[in-house]
Amino acid sequence: MNVLRMKQCIKCYAENDDHVAICRACNSTKFIMEKESSMRCPACGAENEEGHDMCYSCGHRLDR
Repeated sequence: MNVLRMKQCIKCYAENDDHVAICRACNSTKFIMEKESSMRCPACGAENEEGHDMCYSCGHRLDR
C-alpha cells in the first residue's frame, strides 16, 4: 500500500506533503491538519481516494 500523508496550509489551504516545513504555495510554516488523502497507483502514479480497489485512471488493482 502506498498511502500519501498530506497536511494543509492554514494561510492558503494548499495541500503539502507531510515532510515539508514550508508551504509550497505561500511559504507559510503553519499547517492545520494532517490526513491520509489518497493512494498512489503503482502502475501509473495517479492518486486515488482511500478505499478504492482499482485505479480510476488505468484500472490497475490497488493493494491495501
